[in-house]
Amino acid sequence: MSPLRRKVLTAMASDAGRWVRIFAGPAIIAGALISGGWAYLFIILGLMMFVGGVTNFCPARGMLAKADISTAFDTSFENRNVL
Repeated sequence: MSPLRRKVLTAMASDAGRWVRIFAGPAIIAGALISGGWAYLFIILGLMMFVGGVTNFCPARGMLAKADISTAFDTSFENRNVL
């Protein structure tokens, strides 16, 4: 993994990255609603960012480098027998 990608993932997994996602999500949704047309597709992105920030889950982290950065959210599911 490149150093730049590692820095971006580390930043987004931090508390600051979480707050950025929480505030950017509704801003993207508002922009999409104001713009209309094809911009409505950005509502999905805004919802993903907002929900990801609230739950402290970053889907990009899972796609790019799940093994490199560990969060409390991921470790909370370890060693759980659901059935």
